[in-house]
Amino acid sequence: MSASGPDVIDFGSALLTCATPWLKSIATAAVSSLTLPVSGHSRNLFPPPGRDIERLSSPPPAIEDELSVCMRAFATSRAISDELLDNAVAGLDEVCYTPDIMGEVTAGRLQTLTGFPEGHAIALHKFACEWCGKIDAKRARRV
Repeated sequence: MSASGPDVIDFGSALLTCATPWLKSIATAAVSSLTLPVSGHSRNLFPPPGRDIERLSSPPPAIEDELSVCMRAFATSRAISDELLDNAVAGLDEVCYTPDIMGEVTAGRLQTLTGFPEGHAIALHKFACEWCGKIDAKRARRV
């Protein structure tokens, strides 16, 4: 008996015949889940043409407010009490530190000035560097 006789089942063709409708239904479901619902109030995922992208983010803080804004953001990310935050800002302000300088000094120095535990001082060092990068990028977009 040869491989092309009537008693031989072509499993590839059988599989393709059975799987094709199933694959089409999966593809249709996947595509329909990507489309936005048709309703009176659909969310626009992209800004309207002509709208400036930089307007979608908050403006950078004023230079004189950078320390307090940065430290408030850090305190929020680490659940630091207002009292500890106020003492830390006062210690940094006393020696005229700004967020860009906090990334340049050791975590030990930050610990001394802020009164933070060592882990928070190390985290503040990293946070200040990242925060300054974001603020610099905002300022560059607004020029």
